[in-house]
Amino acid sequence: MTEAQWLACTVPRRMLEYVPYRVSKRKWRLMAVAFARRIWDLLTDDRSRTAVEVAERWADGQATITELNRAMQSALPYTGRDFPNNSYAAAAAAAAAEKGKTGTERAASLAAHSVEQLGGSRESEEGHQCHLIRDVLGYPYRTARVGPALLTWNEGTIPRMAKAIYEERAFERLPILADALEEAGCTDDAILEHLRGPGPHVRGCWALDLILGRE
Repeated sequence: MTEAQWLACTVPRRMLEYVPYRVSKRKWRLMAVAFARRIWDLLTDDRSRTAVEVAERWADGQATITELNRAMQSALPYTGRDFPNNSYAAAAAAAAAEKGKTGTERAASLAAHSVEQLGGSRESEEGHQCHLIRDVLGYPYRTARVGPALLTWNEGTIPRMAKAIYEERAFERLPILADALEEAGCTDDAILEHLRGPGPHVRGCWALDLILGRE
């Protein structure tokens, strides 16, 4: 897959199969969570939503593997006849708490099926998922770096801003973060353009993680 193909791809499975470098367990999980949060309104059972929330907390070290497995198992019964209106959505929520790349791939596929099951466009949903993948994984053909001088500028203003944005999900403030980076001397167009771009942006955003030192 070339850079142009990566940027234009609208099939999540192809992108997830291609990734040419090691992806952390955290990144795999946050992508799965992002796919499930895309269909949040379709998750009408509390156990489905809990599975997604626990998976996200686990990704950031705020839940144990036991809690993750319990949340996934709790969501699983709602993938069959007990969840007749949208069984695919419930299955996607359970997959979001499933460990590894397989769970992420399943979450993407099931979430897209859930949209189709209720009369929406699977292709459109998969297109949105590809944007999420690019937000989390970035661009395999480019390298970006945030140097120590940027992190210590103005008594650590930039990492403080990044941490607040991450914790509060205040992704609308990413352009302000980009302005601060530029003022501090950042000249990396890939980082600045991504932070100023329309998104979507989610937890795991590659540019935000770069500032926060997260993998």
